[in-house]
Amino acid sequence: MKQKIKRPTITDIAERAGVGIATVDRVLSGRRKVREENVRRVFEAAAELGYHATPVIKYRLQQHVSNATFGFLLPKKNQNFYRNLTAALQMESESFPHLNVSVRFHYLETQDPSEHAECLRALGREVDVIAASTVDHSLVDSSVSDLAKQGIPVFAFLNDFSSSIRRKFIGLDNYRAGRQAAWMFSNTTRKPGTVTILVGSQLWQAHQQREMGLRSFFRQSAPSFNVRDAVLNLEARKITYDMVKDIVASQEDLTGIYVAGGGGEGAINALRDSGAAGHIRLILHPITEETRNALDEGIVTMIIGTPIDRLSRHLIAEMAAFILKHGDQPESQILLSPEILIPDQAQNRGFLHTDFG
Repeated sequence: MKQKIKRPTITDIAERAGVGIATVDRVLSGRRKVREENVRRVFEAAAELGYHATPVIKYRLQQHVSNATFGFLLPKKNQNFYRNLTAALQMESESFPHLNVSVRFHYLETQDPSEHAECLRALGREVDVIAASTVDHSLVDSSVSDLAKQGIPVFAFLNDFSSSIRRKFIGLDNYRAGRQAAWMFSNTTRKPGTVTILVGSQLWQAHQQREMGLRSFFRQSAPSFNVRDAVLNLEARKITYDMVKDIVASQEDLTGIYVAGGGGEGAINALRDSGAAGHIRLILHPITEETRNALDEGIVTMIIGTPIDRLSRHLIAEMAAFILKHGDQPESQILLSPEILIPDQAQNRGFLHTDFG
């Protein structure tokens, strides 16, 4: 004769959850309010024990969860880096505990500050909190200020802007990234020469900080290198390709090129087509399959990457903290160490976390 399997009871659930039987009863009946923490413990215990009314408890738990809409403003939807970042932000938002998050993504078409400012305002009509990577400009400041007055905070990520108005910045330590690029140039070239830096725009603060870090290192530690004035490439592949081909042809003592923003794939193709690959050091952002392959080929000397997963976790946690009224951390920014990829690490796809520079 088969032994009858004992079904779990509310006593079993209370014991597993570490709460009183009365608490379990209140959760099941919904007649009296129970703290969210206790509801969650009861739900987890019921799920583990296979309690038949677990769906009811899950429903009670969902009644405690706040709803929020997160908005993200990003450049260039068609670039692999931003596609990967979009996926990471969406996954982190939808899996965040204690909050039911829906997301809205808007993508910028140009580097025009008026477009960026208007996109922020438009996004503010759809969401509860915004995270944006946009240019640093007075028109953007005005939009961020107006949104703050409406109770919609704006977080800066990847690129800082409106530093006295925005909620917090989360992104790379860009000054350090520039110094790391300079260290690599100075330690991998046979003799000092000219280094050229390409930036997307004078309005991208991240690019300016990388340039400052690069120049600072050379000035302090390798003054025999000549760093040319920054060249604007608008982060466009074709423009970068044409610029790099011209630079290679016109600068006889060229030893290095630093692409401080996007468009690095154009530099890769230009060095490959001009026959200068391997002779001129190329350092760029970000880490993508295309830049990894160029590293394997010996065209790229170093890739400085943004840790997408860590960035997403920090950013979503800060946005959620605002919605849940947990308050801000005292710091105005969270700076992340870059992920460094160099040829020795390329074979096993590992990252080199360093303090050089």
